[in-house]
Amino acid sequence: MYKFFFLFGFFLLFFVPFPSDAAQVDLEIRSSEISFSRDTFIAGEQIRIYAKVRNVGEEDVSGYVTFYQGSIPIGNSQVISVRASGSPEEVYVDFMVPSGTFNIRAEIRETSPPDQNSLNDTGITELITPILDDDRDGVANEIDNCSQIKNESQEDFDGDGKGDACDEDDDNDGLSDTDEIIYGSMSTKLDTDGDGLLDGEEVHTYKTNPIKLDTDGDGISDKEDLYPNGGDPVVDILDPISVISQQDSAAPQNFAAPIDESLNPSQKEISETYSDVQQISDISDPFIFEEIQQALSSFLNPQKERRLSALFTYKQISWKTFQFESLLPENISQVQVEWDFGDGGRSNDPSVTYVYSRPGDFLVRLRLQDTTGVISEDTNIVSISFFSLQNRLIQLVLVVLGLFWVLGIYFFLRLRRNTLLS
Repeated sequence: MYKFFFLFGFFLLFFVPFPSDAAQVDLEIRSSEISFSRDTFIAGEQIRIYAKVRNVGEEDVSGYVTFYQGSIPIGNSQVISVRASGSPEEVYVDFMVPSGTFNIRAEIRETSPPDQNSLNDTGITELITPILDDDRDGVANEIDNCSQIKNESQEDFDGDGKGDACDEDDDNDGLSDTDEIIYGSMSTKLDTDGDGLLDGEEVHTYKTNPIKLDTDGDGISDKEDLYPNGGDPVVDILDPISVISQQDSAAPQNFAAPIDESLNPSQKEISETYSDVQQISDISDPFIFEEIQQALSSFLNPQKERRLSALFTYKQISWKTFQFESLLPENISQVQVEWDFGDGGRSNDPSVTYVYSRPGDFLVRLRLQDTTGVISEDTNIVSISFFSLQNRLIQLVLVVLGLFWVLGIYFFLRLRRNTLLS
């Protein structure tokens, strides 16, 4: 029995804390209560650091809290004055986020009266890795499509990986955004006037107006017009018959060619003139006659002339599937073929079946380079409409509408039946 009381007294003496043993003066900082004004840390930006100080002792205490990045103090020490068993006091300091990994330490110092428990006077955060974002748009440099120009939306109209904010040609039509403003064309539309020519082709190649379907106003669109700026040879030569009749007579020439009966009225009129020219026999300079013949023939067959420089053809197999075929001459070998399908897809095969991932307008480019270094390029616009019966979303909408239609008929017939029965 005495042995039991002896052991019980020994336990109370050494293992049970008495109130007289607790620290009378004790301030506390918890690592979990160090917080920041933002959840995202961007290198070079200023944020605010907060820390809560609690008085877990029995006396009111004043002192200071100092924040550190490593061993370097951040700003000035913050004054604290905390009531015993009262509400915690919150202090803060402003801080510039560094470019490397860091953590923050908050430390209670110079308390009055002196803190009797220093074990809970320091709080430390976990290691923090900041985001490198030079333009401060909230998008990290490594995924920012314009890392030096602020663009929160990350818009990229032509899908070339370069954001519209820093892309000199948003729609990749060959005409810079600055020139689009000058000419009045749209920087987010490949073919502003809808004549089938890219805005860049109109300005730099054909010298036509990118916002006018028919630049010279002759009733023929710029793409179909052999002379879209006017000055057609058949117009410059006012009267080919009189020009030729002024020449000395010579041996008869025969340049007869069949006349297409499917021509439009204006072409038929010129065709008749062409026939008259072919009947003339008093020609002293056949070269003049040949020039007139070639000019008239070109005007009468514009579709055959327009695509002489084409390097590829294509056809639509299904909604988003196209067959592209490069037109490589038979006498040329070892040609390097480079396809760019306008949505980031590429290929080096002469013939390609390509499936687009979404509807839209895509600028397809073909680049050919032979062994001598000669480069040839051709472009064309491929359009995929959203409203297609092969579009699964459209199919789903039609199915839903069909179900509603069937249910509507069902409830209508049921209501009519109940009405008749009543």
